[in-house]
Amino acid sequence: MKMTEAEQHNDSLYTIHIYKTDRRRKAGKRLIKTSEVVATKDLAESIGQTQMETLKGCDFKVWKTYLVKTNLMTKLPFQERFDTPNYCSPSCESYFTM
Repeated sequence: MKMTEAEQHNDSLYTIHIYKTDRRRKAGKRLIKTSEVVATKDLAESIGQTQMETLKGCDFKVWKTYLVKTNLMTKLPFQERFDTPNYCSPSCESYFTM
């Protein structure tokens, strides 16, 4: 299966979340910055490391922005952002029950 130009672009798109330690939160950290970069995973991690070094007491996580999932009804693959809630995703049953 050939990838379209948009799919190739999405394949190299990564999202960097930078978290700051915060003991007032249940998870112990809070999201303070989000960046989207077109790069390889290694380059995205080095960008996250650079951004994190400027802020004290921070941590970062790199996510692949678009994931390939399968539509539950049509069984066809589609691309979806990593942070899409289940009730908004055609790959979950709850999407079709609303």
